[in-house]
Amino acid sequence: MANTFALGIAIAEGESSEAALTIVEREEEGDPSFVVHETTVAPFDGDVEALASDVQGRLAEEPYTARSSVVVRVDNDKGDALAQALRSRGVRPVRARVRAADEGAEPEADDEVVVDAHAELFALSNAHRGGTLRMGHHSTEDATRLARMLGHLIDDGNEGSEIRADYLDAQGLSALIAYWWSNEQKADPTERLRADLPGTESSDIAA
Repeated sequence: MANTFALGIAIAEGESSEAALTIVEREEEGDPSFVVHETTVAPFDGDVEALASDVQGRLAEEPYTARSSVVVRVDNDKGDALAQALRSRGVRPVRARVRAADEGAEPEADDEVVVDAHAELFALSNAHRGGTLRMGHHSTEDATRLARMLGHLIDDGNEGSEIRADYLDAQGLSALIAYWWSNEQKADPTERLRADLPGTESSDIAA
């Protein structure tokens, strides 16, 4: 199976609104390893159309991004609006809701998926600690910030029982959904590229 790439996008709304993009690659089958190729965080001024345009440009111009499935966190209004803006541009994002497992949440639409926050946060932090999730070749302030966050997700004394999704900021959430999708995705990653060609738009979204 070809390596799988996922671009996770999350927006945090509030006093210090931020938008974060993280690209995770799953290398090979068998005993998989994961690489964070890029992670960026920037203040978000609320302009969803500008952010969608930026993502569209990345898909067209950057090699890792062009091969990525786009996964957008849609738990808030801006995330939902971003997913719609991307779709209007011919990009078919996976709409992801991050929920605690004990909430028993279900997708709110046929084109949505629900990510089990507790299980995936535990897996993500363990992958980072165990070396199966590593940062890419270039050390940046944003990459250091993400590594530090992942290193503190699990308290060694409680074996993950205290993990909470609300601990994560936009960057952590973008990494979470990108890691989750790259681990779950089994299809040929070029399927999205072929599907996005003019005249091939479909209402179906891989999940």
